[in-house]
Amino acid sequence: MDNHPHIDIYFYGKNATEVTGSCILIETSSRKILLECGLYQSTNPVSDFMINSEPLPFNPAEIDYVFCNHTHVDHIGRLPVLYKNRCSAPLIMPKGSAYVLSSLLYDCSKITRFDAKKISRKNHKKLQPYYNDENVDRTMRRLEEYDFNVLHRLDDCVSFMFVPAGHILNSAQLVLFIQDGDLKKKILYTSDLGNTFVKKYYVQPFEKVDSADIVIGESTYGDTYENATEELRNKEIRQLENVIRETCLEKKGTVLIPVFANSRAQELMTVLFHIFSNDPQFRIPVILDTSLGEQICMDYLDTLKKDDLHMFRTVCAWNNMVYFEPYISRTVLDGPAVVLASSGMLNFGPANNWCKSVIRDPLSTILFCGYSPEGSLAEKVKDPAVKELVIEGKKYKKNCKIIDLHSFSSHMQRDALLDYYASIDAKTIFLVHGDSSAKSSLSEELRARLSSSGKDTTVIPFVEKCHHLC
Repeated sequence: MDNHPHIDIYFYGKNATEVTGSCILIETSSRKILLECGLYQSTNPVSDFMINSEPLPFNPAEIDYVFCNHTHVDHIGRLPVLYKNRCSAPLIMPKGSAYVLSSLLYDCSKITRFDAKKISRKNHKKLQPYYNDENVDRTMRRLEEYDFNVLHRLDDCVSFMFVPAGHILNSAQLVLFIQDGDLKKKILYTSDLGNTFVKKYYVQPFEKVDSADIVIGESTYGDTYENATEELRNKEIRQLENVIRETCLEKKGTVLIPVFANSRAQELMTVLFHIFSNDPQFRIPVILDTSLGEQICMDYLDTLKKDDLHMFRTVCAWNNMVYFEPYISRTVLDGPAVVLASSGMLNFGPANNWCKSVIRDPLSTILFCGYSPEGSLAEKVKDPAVKELVIEGKKYKKNCKIIDLHSFSSHMQRDALLDYYASIDAKTIFLVHGDSSAKSSLSEELRARLSSSGKDTTVIPFVEKCHHLC
């Protein structure tokens, strides 16, 4: 390591150019600090496996501290690769992360074993999982949780504070104070930020950070001009109720809601509870068909406190709730139902199985409440020009009703991103976790806002591999 005082940032993850695969290394003359280590996720499982199997571009044994801001797999899913390769650094996360982190990493371990076998059979080449349960065990033993809004001093060179990000349960922004000789820098890493226009259940409200020398900020919705507002949420809640009543009560059909097992499933359970629990005539079963989602519900019960815990306990005990039973999605339902099934993109899992039966039923509905990337089955189902789908080699006519809701996004919307980044007293803002269109659009308007307010902040939308700060 170079003994001359310096602070360099290495943008190693795919989130430097895309919206997934977070991994950023900060290096000084005496410390190496890793900001997250997430899986790359796309709609191509073979390509994903190969990318995630690639060697890490740094020596894990040399890392001093690992920070992860929240428990989404594209931010935490590759952590066991670190600890598999002799990393012994503490894994620093916000208080309340442990249960969900554990469930997700063991689930990822199971998936990578399955993918390795499947791809090996198909390619007639023996592939190994990029990590296993033992590596997850080692990762979890290194976990250290820290409170929000408290300045924590790790050593003479590194201090930090977690500030609520408002994204998912116990999600944080990281404020990092680094000193190397006479050099001192305050770095804000936002990770993922939450939608400030819409209140979410079980999520600490977003809080602003006023200043930083360097901001590394997400830009996922940088080119999305229609904001998911509270007004839109209220409108879509009414639409959600009407669709379920029409489909289940009048037509006696099924409403399939593809969900992500972490956060979105628990959010939708709570929304449905608040809509229908006071209606004694509503006896429609709400089926949670995701084993991981059910486990994360248990994790919520172990993590939440006070009013949030009471609310979620009540939701889970609702008489209408029916929990994961493997046979349900492989048989014909005896009557109408609302089904919350993973995955949210329909590419795999119980939701894919449900889709095969629901898609061709004119009495049923598929209701989307999340982002569907290009190339996913969900995107094809949403596309009105697509009249027939091929799922696992078999053709299915699209006869059911398709509804697409937009107010359930867990990401900060474009207008709020602009307001937040323009308000920060910063020297440089790096944009990550966004595609080229999002970064171009956001950076252009952000520069205009900063200039009009007299700030000389530099905005860098397309980051290079390494930035030498000083």
